[in-house]
Amino acid sequence: DFGQGPALVNQAGKSIKTWFFVMTLCFSRHQYAELVLDQSVETWLGCHRRAFEWFGGVPRKVIIDNAKCAIIKACYYKPAVQRSYAGYAEQWGFIISACPVRDPQKKGRVESGVKYAKKNFMPLRRFVDLADANHQLQQWVLTTAGQRRHGSTFKQPRTQFETIEKST
Repeated sequence: DFGQGPALVNQAGKSIKTWFFVMTLCFSRHQYAELVLDQSVETWLGCHRRAFEWFGGVPRKVIIDNAKCAIIKACYYKPAVQRSYAGYAEQWGFIISACPVRDPQKKGRVESGVKYAKKNFMPLRRFVDLADANHQLQQWVLTTAGQRRHGSTFKQPRTQFETIEKST
């Protein structure tokens, strides 16, 4: 999912908007997170590729919260998937599962990863540029986020991922 990230300042002193991309694995709750400058289809696909590389594999199913770069028409029974994303899913071998409209029970895992990153990573941090922000974010995912005791599973996400989920 995407969520609003911190504002960065470019070399000219102008404020630049960023967006969090967060992919969270359902079993372990281990995450991939990245800050990007837009929410385009190309960015969405690139974030997926980098997430799959981060995890060392591709999940069988990707649950998404109807991001406009992925779902062009949200529908409870048969959402319309963006053509490039559908082809990407076929190429990488995963099923796209869009969250049903107005069903908060299905959106929890998808939305909570972005909310957790915004509330726990962003405060009190300073970034030189986008590369620095992403470096800090990846270190945070591996240490703070990955080593915490998760509120739902009561396990450490990174340990669960490395000992159980990564090998399956």
